[in-house]
Amino acid sequence: MIPYICYSSTGPCIISEKRTYCVYFLRSLISNKTYVGYTTNIYNRIRQHNGFLAGPKTKRTEVGRPWEIVCIISGFPTAR
Repeated sequence: MIPYICYSSTGPCIISEKRTYCVYFLRSLISNKTYVGYTTNIYNRIRQHNGFLAGPKTKRTEVGRPWEIVCIISGFPTAR
């Protein structure tokens, strides 16, 4: 789940923690490769792509590690 965060003069506050999807765009730091994917937890997913965290298949991104996030678009209620 990705929290919706607002910022005020007293600091950040979480508005809600509903499950939303985000689309992300990655760029390899060692080659000219790019990758687009979607997830509900971008923080864990980038660690999976870079091999620091076990998880779903990341075979397409094994070559090209390490990856950096170029863009994230969030707020999608479903994966479709």
